[in-house]
Amino acid sequence: MDAYQSLPEVASFEEIQECLKELRRQVDSSLGRRQFDPIRKRNLALFSLMYATGIRAGEVANLQLRDVLWEDQVLCIRAGKGRKKSQSTPCW
Repeated sequence: MDAYQSLPEVASFEEIQECLKELRRQVDSSLGRRQFDPIRKRNLALFSLMYATGIRAGEVANLQLRDVLWEDQVLCIRAGKGRKKSQSTPCW
């Protein structure tokens, strides 16, 4: 194994903005239909949450409604990296 590992490739700001733009477009296009598609709205919310807070996909997958303290604007991450418990305040 190499003594030095390279950092993972990270999406550029422009690539992230394009993803958000496309997800918003999909949500907007589904709103005009008779049948609402909640999956598209969920995808936009999850992607936005991950981008805004920096939490990992596995941490998002483990979130429960009780982990959101709405009045305090706090998100409790119960199984963070190394199984540490942490809190994240939102950027919005």
